[in-house]
Amino acid sequence: MFGKLLKHDFIATGRIMGIVYAVMAGISAYILGSFYLGDTSVEDGKLLPSLSLILLMLLAVVNVILTIVVVMTNFQKSLYGDQGYLSFTLPVKSFSLFSAKVLVSVFWYVAAAVAWIAAGMVFVGAVEKDLGEDGMGLVEMILGMTQEGLSIEVLLVYVTSILITCFFVICVLTMIAFFSITVSNTRPFQKHYVLFTMLFLAVSSIAVLKIAEFAVENIHLGFNYSFTTGKLSFATGTQALVSLAHIDMVAPITMMLISVGLFVGTYMIMKKKVNIR
Repeated sequence: MFGKLLKHDFIATGRIMGIVYAVMAGISAYILGSFYLGDTSVEDGKLLPSLSLILLMLLAVVNVILTIVVVMTNFQKSLYGDQGYLSFTLPVKSFSLFSAKVLVSVFWYVAAAVAWIAAGMVFVGAVEKDLGEDGMGLVEMILGMTQEGLSIEVLLVYVTSILITCFFVICVLTMIAFFSITVSNTRPFQKHYVLFTMLFLAVSSIAVLKIAEFAVENIHLGFNYSFTTGKLSFATGTQALVSLAHIDMVAPITMMLISVGLFVGTYMIMKKKVNIR
């Protein structure tokens, strides 16, 4: 039954998101074909390929905004709107209903982030065609000026760490949104739930930001990268703080714990306090 819940939510949200991704895929294919198969460059001055690059980046930004709107709207309507009566009469536990919403929503947020990165890579790839083989050499030179010994390899390690942190940030943002919507649908706030949702979103985001900031400033935990051996080693305290190449683990761990806390809190409120419209 849980699989059917996931399928239903994917269909409900995918009707809109699928169109956006199809358009982005088509534009990306056209750009790659124009710049690599058609031997076109940015400097050629051809209007259509250049406009396609701009449109792709705009769509990447719009896709992120649209994902937020679709996810929040679907959550509100299917659980606390008119559809809520049908949802809560299904032969499944409310925990399964909520878990399915969370998994599907996190999927779309991750998809939006991946699409944004992919669009950026297509854009850079089209421009890099004009730079030729000097492109990576230019990056190495800039890195060398920034920190002696810093290389593409170290940069990739940092990027991996950032991507992991970003995933947990996505989880936190998802849970903040669901927590705010859920609290706004309790009896004291339901009459003006849209206004209170925005208010709780702002307050919850600030609170999470302050907690994460406090944790990062006062706890030092992660992995140090050795330029000599090229290996990672676990480090805490001063050893982690003074390292030239430190991969912080406090931020993702903090975000993960906050996500779990918001999940439990939202579920308890949804189960005991929410009024279905």
